[in-house]
Amino acid sequence: MSIVLHFEASFEAVYSVNGIFLESANKIKYQDNQAIYVTVFPLKAQLLPYTVKLIGGKVVTNKELCDSFALPLDNYFVKLHPRHNYVYSPQTRRTDISTDIVEQFYNYIKKGNLTMARTMMTEDLNKCIEDDGMTAFFAEFVELIKNNFFDDLPNSGYFLITKDGQNAFYIFDIVDGLIDNIRQHAVGDIEHE
Repeated sequence: MSIVLHFEASFEAVYSVNGIFLESANKIKYQDNQAIYVTVFPLKAQLLPYTVKLIGGKVVTNKELCDSFALPLDNYFVKLHPRHNYVYSPQTRRTDISTDIVEQFYNYIKKGNLTMARTMMTEDLNKCIEDDGMTAFFAEFVELIKNNFFDDLPNSGYFLITKDGQNAFYIFDIVDGLIDNIRQHAVGDIEHE
């Protein structure tokens, strides 16, 4: 059986996938029982290259430098983190600030800054959601992944990944640059490439 791997780095990089040099490592099809080696070459001088080994979509080596999340239809999203030289290394993993309103909204909620999260919601949505409900809803999720993988699903949708690796697809309706509604969308009818 084959799987599809989607690699994304939060920094500019090029990749070597099993010895083949690529500018983008999106939609890499591979047999699920074979090892795939991905070397990340950052295009910033202060970041160091590294290699990860995956088998069946699961990270085997350098687990601290990447995360793998199962998506529908044997697809996996692999998030690659920067590797700093110890001289430049921050104490905690720092991610670049996203310009995507949904990602900003999610990050504010996860950090407990509900005041900032509410500034990204329409007045109507603000009125019908309480802080406790908003916090409780997002508490089970550990990752938000924008849909750049499935043409059959809306681009305004995101996969929310739970602590146990399950995923659910949600659409965030945007009105005048603000989040107006969050609704779950079934993914059972998408087509496998």
